[in-house]
Parts: sequence; structure tokens; C-alpha cells
Amino acid sequence: MTESRIEALRRLKVSALTVLPKTNDSNSVLLLIDKTIRIFEINERMNGYLSGGYYIGYLLLYSQVFEHHIRDIIISSEKYLADNNKLTLLLNRDGKSIDITEQTLGKLIQLLSRYIEYKDLEQSLTDFNKLRKSIVHHLVDDYSRTLSSIESQIFQLCSTDCMDKVLYSLIEVSRRINDMSMHNLLHANPSMNIDLLQKINQTLIKDLNLTSEVITLKL
Repeated sequence: MTESRIEALRRLKVSALTVLPKTNDSNSVLLLIDKTIRIFEINERMNGYLSGGYYIGYLLLYSQVFEHHIRDIIISSEKYLADNNKLTLLLNRDGKSIDITEQTLGKLIQLLSRYIEYKDLEQSLTDFNKLRKSIVHHLVDDYSRTLSSIESQIFQLCSTDCMDKVLYSLIEVSRRINDMSMHNLLHANPSMNIDLLQKINQTLIKDLNLTSEVITLKL
């Protein structure tokens, strides 16, 4: 990721602040820009960890990023459902509401399948979480494996391209949910500058190369 992309997004946000009305939907547009900027910055750090051989740190950082994005997708999806008078999908079997803030990464991955249909993404996240649990929960007391063998496992699964693909797929889901919210914003504010919203969308698609992802939203 290059500094020029980050600066371009920051300039885009400045433009958005001067044009968009102060509504919750507008805030979601601005938040998506902020999240994308931060992902560019974190992605540079993560790739530095990988190239520098800091594989355990790389795994732990990606774990936090994935957990954040999945939780954010679920929250954004629920907001969209509520705004459009649709029923929540965040219920357990006895009909009680699920507290999204209390869920583990594994549970969040399971919940994600309620909102999207993309088997490759689900499998990649499941494989990642299986490795994460085997390492994080037994890093200190599993003497059957050397740290070198653990790091080799991480390296084999977490190649930069593989993890970037998972990360960008999650960002693409967020972008599509945000795109639906933008349509609501335009419907409520027909005189608003649609060119800026289209520019935001096109910038995110171009910078993250998101158009090839085959993801179905269940909203």
C-alpha cells in the first residue's frame, strides 16, 4: 500500500465532509473511508511483520483485524435491516438477542454466514481461526512443537496474498452494505451531490481491487 492512496482517501474525506448532510447514513460513508485508511496503514505493518519473520505477531494482529471487521459487518447489517423494517438475524435458537460484543472470533465467523454467502471466505476464516486457536491457547505449554515449527505453520497458511484476499473480501462486504445505505441516503436527500458518493465508491473499488469478489448478501 502506498502513501498516495492514503492521502487520496484523506482528501476524499475532506470533500465528503463539506457536501454530505449530517445523518447516520453519511456517518457510515465517512466511517468506511476512515476504516479503509486505517486498513492500509495496518496492512503495511502486517506485511512488515511477515517479511521480517515475526510470524506470531503477524497472526495475532490479523486476528484482531478480522474480528473487528466481522463484528462491524454484523453491526452494519443489523442497522440496515432495522432501517428498512426487516427482522433481525442476530438471535439464538431460543429467540433471544445475541450480544455481539461478547462473541469469540469463531462464533463471529459462524454468525457472518447469516449475512453473506461466500464459501471460500468462510473456509479461509475457519482455517485461520483453527490455526489461531491451536497457537494462541497452547503457545506456552505445548512442548510437542518448537516455536520454529509453529512459525512455519503460520507462514504456510498466512501468505500475504491469502490473508490480503480474506481482508479485502471483508472490506468488500462492508462496502456493499455501505453502498445500500448510500442509496437510502440519496432517497432521503434527492438533491445531494451524487457524484461525490459515486467517486467514493469507485475509489474504494479501484484501490482495493474489489470487483472480482463473488459475494452474495442475504439482507
